[in-house]
Amino acid sequence: MITIEVTNTGSRDGSFHPYGFMKWEGGSTLTQGVATLYSTGTQRVDSTYHPGEAVTGDIVLDVPRKGGKVSYYEGTGAASLTFVMPSK
Repeated sequence: MITIEVTNTGSRDGSFHPYGFMKWEGGSTLTQGVATLYSTGTQRVDSTYHPGEAVTGDIVLDVPRKGGKVSYYEGTGAASLTFVMPSK
């Protein structure tokens, strides 16, 4: 699980939808989807944000082992966010 704050610092509505768009990779393991819809009781970050709006909440990650990195992909290009996962 990671706790993040999502803030729209732009001048137009923007969205953040981690479920189905986050992937874990580490070592020789194949890249795989990891974000789950499990609720921890915090605010839900999966939303569309108006300019200036911010939410802090948890994303539960179902990673196969410690370490590696989790990346968020908005489309077919490169990852727009990457989180290095603790190895311990």
